[in-house]
Amino acid sequence: MRGKIISISGLDGAGKSTQLTLLQEKLERNGMKCASLQFEAEDYGERARQKVEELKPFDAVFTRLCIDWSNRFPLMHDFVYTETLQNAGNALAVTSVFAGGCLQVYHECLKPLIEAGVHLVVDRYWYDDIVYRSFWVDEAVVRMLYRSIPAPDLAVFLNTPPDVSYERNRQRIDGRSPLMGNLQNVRAVAETFRELAQKENMRVVDGALELEEKHALIYREVASLLQIEPVT
Repeated sequence: MRGKIISISGLDGAGKSTQLTLLQEKLERNGMKCASLQFEAEDYGERARQKVEELKPFDAVFTRLCIDWSNRFPLMHDFVYTETLQNAGNALAVTSVFAGGCLQVYHECLKPLIEAGVHLVVDRYWYDDIVYRSFWVDEAVVRMLYRSIPAPDLAVFLNTPPDVSYERNRQRIDGRSPLMGNLQNVRAVAETFRELAQKENMRVVDGALELEEKHALIYREVASLLQIEPVT
C-alpha cells in the first residue's frame, strides 16, 4: 500500500509541531510506518542532520535539507527571514526559492518514502505556502510553482485565534516571522487560511481546545483515512 500524506496547517504557534509528534508516536505504536517533518526547506545544519538520522531506517537521503547552510548555502535562511527581504518587492523571488527547495525535498526524499508505504505527517505542506506567499504573490502563481507535488490525502487546519498566534510569535526564541510580527497581518493570514480550508475541504480543528482534545480529533480523522481502529 502506498503511504499517505497527512498535513497539519495553521498559524505560527498553533501547536502543529506538537500534534505532529503526538500523531507519529501513536501511529508507530499501532505498527504503522510513519515519518514526520516540516515540509518547507528549513531544516538546515544540525536540525537537518538529526532528521537524516531519523529517516535512515527508511533508506531516505536528503539532499537540500542536509546542507550545512552556515558554511555553504546561507541564501535560503537569510533570504527568507530577514526583515529587509521579506516584502512585496522580493516576494516572487522568495517564493520561487522556497518552492524549488520543496520540490527537491518531495521528489528526492518524500516520494520514495510514499512509494515504500511510509505515511508522512507533515507540518507546513505547500498549502501553507499558498497562504503565506499569496500575502504578496497571486495564489495562481504559487499553485503553478507546486503543481508537480500532490495534494495531501488528509489536510488538517488548526484554527487558532490570530491574537493568540501573534502573542506566541512575539515570545518565540527559535526565530520570529517578520510577516507575523504585525497583528493585522496575522488576522489577514488567518482569514486566508479559513478560506483555503473551505476551498480544499480541510478538516478544521478548533485551536483553542486542550492539547489532548485536538489530538483526539486529528487522530480520529487519520484513523478513518488509514482504515485503522481509532484506539488510544
